[in-house]
Amino acid sequence: MALEKNSETEAKKLKTHFIYAGLHFYNDRKDRLLVSFIMKAMKKYKLKSVMVTTIVMSRQNLITREKMENYCKGNDEESKLSVNDDLESLFEDIRLGKEPDDGALTYFLPKLTKKELELVKIKDANYLKTFTYRIQHLNPDVNEAEMKLSVSDSKFVDGWCWRKTFTIENPSQNNPNLNFTY
Repeated sequence: MALEKNSETEAKKLKTHFIYAGLHFYNDRKDRLLVSFIMKAMKKYKLKSVMVTTIVMSRQNLITREKMENYCKGNDEESKLSVNDDLESLFEDIRLGKEPDDGALTYFLPKLTKKELELVKIKDANYLKTFTYRIQHLNPDVNEAEMKLSVSDSKFVDGWCWRKTFTIENPSQNNPNLNFTY
């Protein structure tokens, strides 16, 4: 197990970092399940603290090249930090021994491949289900009028990512009278 190997690094003052990507532990109640799972291993391997990062990504709908460019330039009222910029900052903070930000809401805008464009064109139900708008019974594709105004036939995913980072302290290694916190 990874935490067993990492318990050996505690003596070297390296901080253990657990990263979970997915929806299973997305709400507070389920966060507690993740913390409980990690706490058991921390107690077993006598780790003092573990940094945890959870990541959830969602594909909302499709947008034109122009909307994608406006987003990236910060000309869009919803513009935020990109997933890449946030993760680079997170890893740099960790590398330098700084406490990273608690979390971030970020965006990602990948260009559809030819195969993906074909799946959208034929309205492939399985592919369209990967978009949140489709789950809400809305069409995730760019509307026809907007697509005609675009200078490009390219389409991009309008996606968001929520990252949350916190530290779990093991009370049995720090103070046996305290409960664990995160």
